[in-house]
This record gives sequence, C-alpha cells and structure tokens, in this order.
Amino acid sequence: MAKANKMISVELKFWTDELPEGACWNSSLFYMPANSRHGVKLQNPKPLNKIKEISERVCEILETHGITVNASRGQRRRFEQVSHFTQETTQL
Repeated sequence: MAKANKMISVELKFWTDELPEGACWNSSLFYMPANSRHGVKLQNPKPLNKIKEISERVCEILETHGITVNASRGQRRRFEQVSHFTQETTQL
C-alpha cells in the first residue's frame, strides 16, 4: 500500500447498461481516488460525454486537486530539440 500511495490515480468508468458483454457507451465518469500523501480528497466524479475529451478531463481533475503535471525527461528533450530546430530555421 505504501508504494501505491506514491502514485496519483485517475479512474474512468464507462456505462455498460443495456449493452451486450464487451461493449460500453461513449460516456463515462472520471474521478480521482483519495491520496493522503498528495492531499487528494475524494470529490464528486466529473462526467465525460465523448472519448475525445479524456485528456481535457484528466487535466481538469488534476488542476481541481492542485496537482501540477511536469514533463518527463524524454518530453523535455524532444521539446528542446524542436525548439532548437525552430530557432535555426527562423534565422535562415
């Protein structure tokens, strides 16, 4: 349990009522389980109306709980490479 508390979870639950096994509706609920290490308290779930909204809803839930998302080392390196390339091309 101690290791699980080092991570932050966001759960997504899809509606399956009146559908055959192995199928779900396009709408669901997002919520963030409580995490005492990060000061996250359970709040009401947020609705999701389209699968395309997943990243937007995850960001909203993290912001609601005061969680800051930092870029990984790999993402920072890629951004630096693109930024360097952009600077070179604008100087031409």
